Amino acid sequence: MKILIGYDGSPESEVALNELGIAGLPDKVRAIILFVAPLIKPDQYTLPLVGLGKDQTRMMSAAKSNAETSAAKAAAHLKTMFPTWEITSEAILDSPAQGLLNRANSWKPDLVALGSRNRSAIGKFLMGSVTTKVIYDGNSNIRMARMRKRTSAAPRIFIEVDGNPGSDSAVSIAASRSWPVGTHIRILTVSNENGFSKSGKDRITPGVERKTSHSRLVESKSMKAVKLFASNGVKADFVALMGDPRIVILREIKMWGCDCIFVGSRGISRIKGFVLGSVSSAIASYATCTVEIVRK
Repeated sequence: MKILIGYDGSPESEVALNELGIAGLPDKVRAIILFVAPLIKPDQYTLPLVGLGKDQTRMMSAAKSNAETSAAKAAAHLKTMFPTWEITSEAILDSPAQGLLNRANSWKPDLVALGSRNRSAIGKFLMGSVTTKVIYDGNSNIRMARMRKRTSAAPRIFIEVDGNPGSDSAVSIAASRSWPVGTHIRILTVSNENGFSKSGKDRITPGVERKTSHSRLVESKSMKAVKLFASNGVKADFVALMGDPRIVILREIKMWGCDCIFVGSRGISRIKGFVLGSVSSAIASYATCTVEIVRK
């Protein structure tokens, strides 16, 4: 497995680094910690150092040197967490988002891990958030860590299942992980179809009558996912809810004390995600827990 970790020394990037310890990752991993130090001026991103002036050149050289030192320290820390991993550190001068995307495109990691500041979805777009750009313009699976107060020693994981291939991939990726003892995985489905639950009920259980063909498909896939995790010795259950998935899932994340939610990437693109407000986009923007977006 190949993991690219975006790191900038901020508290958010420290969270992204440390919470990999509860991500169920394998013993055999090649990891790169990448520190992208921003250039002095946005319009100089593509210019070489020569011609910028001696003072600016010295400043940029110092910035890169500091980035290299910081990335190396982060790599050493990660090695204490995962002694069997092959870990290297890199530092470059570039636009942070573009530098991370370029490295991901050239190295093709299985997972890109980075931190996320707790801003509103609108704020992310207006401020040009690095996380937002990587999510919407990247091609890799993304693990977006968020600061939170954990309520359980063992991980509490949601997997959103909606019957689409993206959520099938999310289940497969989560099932391939080596989860710590005590991990609790909850398969979560939310439907706004009237035939999915009994009238007037918000939380339902499998076996309810008058389901639509789609809801039957979702329930079947959810139960198979529960059995898959159980066969691997991981505690898993299935909860089906009614309502707007964007609202209900975010509510359940808070109520259950979720550490991470796995979602498919259906609907996540710069146009669809922002304009149409897909479920995955809403979760990526507003979830109070870590979000892992599975594209493949």
